Amino acid sequence: MIRAVVFDLYGTLLSGDIYINVEDKNEGLSRILREAEHDVYYQEVWAARQFVMFIDYPKGRTNTPQEFYAKVLERLEIPADSKLAEALASKATQLEKVRLYQDVAPTINALKARGIKTAILTDANIVTDLSLRNKEFQLRLNSDENSFNKEFPVLNKL
Repeated sequence: MIRAVVFDLYGTLLSGDIYINVEDKNEGLSRILREAEHDVYYQEVWAARQFVMFIDYPKGRTNTPQEFYAKVLERLEIPADSKLAEALASKATQLEKVRLYQDVAPTINALKARGIKTAILTDANIVTDLSLRNKEFQLRLNSDENSFNKEFPVLNKL
């Protein structure tokens, strides 16, 4: 009897390129900030995103892209602005061209209807929200955050 199904994230559930040219992504995000009259350039955006990705995100301080970019704004010492955080999250998703494969939602729903638990196991730092965080999956493990390789034998015991 199948009790759970574990999915990798990129290439299995999502398509897109989270590793696009970093300078292009940060320049696109900094342009939004400059248009909102914040004198911030791509190097500063890069540094703030790195801090949030490697310090705040693993500690559970950001659960959605909007929270992630709200934390980026905080690190840049820009007053909290939900519309600006949403604009940054939308632009990042647009630049990454990240999309849920069309058969993912029906597959997850069918598994859930049968009482089968679902989980994500990835080595990607997840900031993309496509209804994959905390709603659809009972467990989400990031191998970097949890200090193990995806092929580590302990995963067979999950």
